[in-house]
Amino acid sequence: MCLQMVPLKSSRTMRKGILAIEDEPTPSPSSESKGAKPDSIIKAVLQGMMENSGYQGEITTFWGSDEQKQLVNGWTNHVKKSKTDMDKYTPLHVFYNKNKVAMQTVGGLLQVVKMEKVGNDWKFKGWAGRTQKCSITTCITVCRVGKFCETHAPREVLLLQDMRTTPPILALLAPYATATPYTNSEIRQKLDECGIMKKWGGKETIGGSGIQNQSIQLYDYVVKKRKDKEETFFRIIGRWPYQNDNNKVHDSAFLAVSLLVMIKGGASLLNSRILFRAADLPWVRSFLNENWVTFNKGEELAHVSTNPPGVSGEINRSLPYVYLGRNDEAEFYTGVQNQISLLVSGAKSPYHDKMKAETGMNHFEEDEDMPIFQSPIPTLLENIKSVTKRSKFSPKEEEEFLKMEKAANNYETLAHSAIKIGEMVGQTYKGALVKGVHKQMNHFDCAINVVDLKCIYAFLFETNLVISEGSQLEKGQDQKVVINFVV
Repeated sequence: MCLQMVPLKSSRTMRKGILAIEDEPTPSPSSESKGAKPDSIIKAVLQGMMENSGYQGEITTFWGSDEQKQLVNGWTNHVKKSKTDMDKYTPLHVFYNKNKVAMQTVGGLLQVVKMEKVGNDWKFKGWAGRTQKCSITTCITVCRVGKFCETHAPREVLLLQDMRTTPPILALLAPYATATPYTNSEIRQKLDECGIMKKWGGKETIGGSGIQNQSIQLYDYVVKKRKDKEETFFRIIGRWPYQNDNNKVHDSAFLAVSLLVMIKGGASLLNSRILFRAADLPWVRSFLNENWVTFNKGEELAHVSTNPPGVSGEINRSLPYVYLGRNDEAEFYTGVQNQISLLVSGAKSPYHDKMKAETGMNHFEEDEDMPIFQSPIPTLLENIKSVTKRSKFSPKEEEEFLKMEKAANNYETLAHSAIKIGEMVGQTYKGALVKGVHKQMNHFDCAINVVDLKCIYAFLFETNLVISEGSQLEKGQDQKVVINFVV
């Protein structure tokens, strides 16, 4: 992977070469607001072109075919040539919702526009307000960002820093696609809207939903700073552009920065949910190496304790603990579990099966056979059982429970990190390459202690981990955090 740093179901009738297409019923306002109508226009035109050209394949493979090119080449003398030549358009007639549509290609891109009915005649009124097909040949969606639809439009992962804080505050953000790269002022404007009431479509709404959906920590941070009458001043200190890349760049950048901050320390990252199912692990390792974090496989261990390093006593499965799923195919998974929740009690937390499917470990049937961590059980919680109602906890008991939950969540992140590092260095288990089946992890500042990381790595893979993490992250003379952004 190369990461660059840069700032209608239709009814058809044929008659004498003219095709009429009657589209589906007009979309409801909700579907129309999502762009269904323009997409249907493009689809109607493509279907008309296909039938006139004789193309027999799928609609998504039509554009770029020989039949399509021959058809368009035949339009040359029919497309409008000058401002005064208002009646020339393509010889292919397509009707969409009783409106006639004119077509042209500009730079190889399909553009369509509704014509005007004057008496009994259709008049071409120019290309203003035209709809254009996405420039990706197999895409039949309308352009909404430059020459691309929203799915294929250029995007960026941005690394932001609040320049007014010490130690540094960082945040990863992947804002909506735009035709041009985001500027510092545009990002600050988006952040300034967080938590501010505004009118949208005649209704009052709270601004900053795009930020909130991506990073609740960043949203809450900005809102709290404003409430405390403290100023923030975010700058873009790094950016990774990507386009139509199955989120490989997005997931790689998020995983790399998260690991960097957790291993080195010295800064806080305002992100929690780190998705990495599509991450390019060799690139992630290269990024970490360039920032003085290196790791390699050490020697295999002749004797490995059967007792997990995070377990110091008997496990109470009714309280938060971390478990391991591991099989002979070298697939690994770790998760957090407890038998009681705020609402109900039972053999498992009510969200457990759903989370198994979402995070990728649903094929581990006996996933709780091996507890690998539980923090020391406080005296107040020693008698907790599966039938205990958490809603009956005293404030002090709830406080102690939350401490155990936080410790378990941190250890889960530690184990997830060890598994991803194992994948990066080509670690094997029982002769097979290690594969983490989890698709995401939570970021917690200071969750990775190097000594603990080596211990859990040795337990999981029966091999030592050689790691060097260098100095903590710090600011340079320009007040930006010193990070090498590899290409």
